[in-house]
Amino acid sequence: AFVDALDDQRANRQREGDELALLIEQRLSSISEIVTDLRARMPEIVSGQRDKLRSRLAELQAELDAERLEQEMALIAQKADVDEELDRLDTHVKEVRRVLKKGGAVGRRLDFLMQEL
Repeated sequence: AFVDALDDQRANRQREGDELALLIEQRLSSISEIVTDLRARMPEIVSGQRDKLRSRLAELQAELDAERLEQEMALIAQKADVDEELDRLDTHVKEVRRVLKKGGAVGRRLDFLMQEL
């Protein structure tokens, strides 16, 4: 009876792990799609920020030093540059997939990676 109970426990854990792996994979796919979309839209986002700043400045009707304005816009663009963060996110997604394929007791590693994500 004890061996049967252990076998049932193992089977339940395996089934639960398989279902969780499927859910995690679905979310990883969503994250990857969002990252791809965001990378494609970054030039548009930066341009929109630049246009918004120009519009606000035009509303002020103030004479501004063009060189200083370009420096400020460069700073804004630099702050909007999230390529490094997107690269890290891609790396974490790949690592989660690698860990899931590895199998076995991976809960602690996945917990760490979820925090990173």
